[in-house]
Amino acid sequence: TPTPTRSAPSRGTPTPVPTPVAPVKPPASSYIMKGFQTSQEKGYWCGPATFQSIDWADDNQRDTQASWAKDLGTTTSGTAISAMVKQTNLKTNWDLAAGTYIVQSVGHWNAQKFFTVHQNHLGDGKPAPIIEHTQLLKRYFPYLAFNHSGHYQVGRGYDRAKGTIAIFTVSGSIH
Repeated sequence: TPTPTRSAPSRGTPTPVPTPVAPVKPPASSYIMKGFQTSQEKGYWCGPATFQSIDWADDNQRDTQASWAKDLGTTTSGTAISAMVKQTNLKTNWDLAAGTYIVQSVGHWNAQKFFTVHQNHLGDGKPAPIIEHTQLLKRYFPYLAFNHSGHYQVGRGYDRAKGTIAIFTVSGSIH
């Protein structure tokens, strides 16, 4: 019977080591979505109105808030952030610029971290809107009758010299 022989492991073609890419230095300021702000048509439609703005800026077609309310599963209790993210990935091309949209808690972020994320996301040469779900507290917004569980807005720019971010917040009645 023949005795099996061991062969040397195959060395193959060496895998090239990728050349490191220098990080893109964000510009001093960057703004997107000029002219695409909307007003919410119903008190609990900040999600559909925000999404209308995001989609309109993506494809220059202004679909109705009613159609977005249906697609997002909006109820009188509002719109789930997971639905906003899902529809952004399914029905816009913003994820091609920014990468797949995700839900991320920012409650532990300080103002500098929040600004830096806006700067990096909007000033990287492939800007895309940031979907923000903020809690509206009466102590910060004295015109409110009571604290609100949340409100959608779109992070759409920043100015490093002023230390500011630019947002679209859909206006309309907030109940």
